Amino acid sequence: MGREIETRFPGLQPDSPQPAPAGTPAGQERLERAARWLQDLMWHKRMYRPARFRWWPEHLVDICTKTTGGQLDFSTIAHLQLLPRHRNSIRDVVDRFSGAIGQRLADAYLTIGSYDTIGSELGLTMDEMRSMVIWSDVDNAGLAGWSHPQISRVLRVVGRQPFRSPLIEAWELLQLSRMYQAAADIFEDLTVDLIGELRGQRPDEVLAVASGSGTVARMEQRIERAYAARGGPGDHRRYPSQFRSITASQTSDVPMSTAAGQAT
Repeated sequence: MGREIETRFPGLQPDSPQPAPAGTPAGQERLERAARWLQDLMWHKRMYRPARFRWWPEHLVDICTKTTGGQLDFSTIAHLQLLPRHRNSIRDVVDRFSGAIGQRLADAYLTIGSYDTIGSELGLTMDEMRSMVIWSDVDNAGLAGWSHPQISRVLRVVGRQPFRSPLIEAWELLQLSRMYQAAADIFEDLTVDLIGELRGQRPDEVLAVASGSGTVARMEQRIERAYAARGGPGDHRRYPSQFRSITASQTSDVPMSTAAGQAT
């Protein structure tokens, strides 16, 4: 992404749109609003320990089975060709969330005045925020904009709260974005595992094309990345948790939902 393009987005470059200066009446109003938004987010996370929209592993299974039409077994070269398509359909949802979140990160910056502060509160790196803010450009959104039924649900629920803000909206959207990303990771893990199972039965070049990797070298890199991130079959990293820092005792009194992304 060229520097001249980044300047269109708040705070990504020195000559990008910037918040009102602190020494002005508008700047003073901004700082007061920023303090209020940060405090509201703190209390929001405390009230909902720490998110209103929660998900569990069974929600990922539900997303995956709906995506595959109920298919659970993947063992052939034809299945290997299907898995990347399933992953891409889930990635499309992740992209929609990323655009919606990026819009709110940019809006929040113009009040908070610091991506470092926003990232600290939301658990995002600067690279992640920059990527989402740039991706949020209307040229990437399509005619429908950054829309999805789950995005609409989040905004509708948060909109009923008296202390809504772009920070709280971004926080809750992130929860379901990570749920769909975890589902996409499941398809990626299935893909690399099936490549391993089919090796020796089919040439590597055929597996590379069927898996959507293109070349054997890229297929090898893909396998290495997946195993480095989440290990092989049975690795605990393949069983994602929304909030790994929450102990079982803290969540034991929260009823499990039967719909993905249940708002508590």
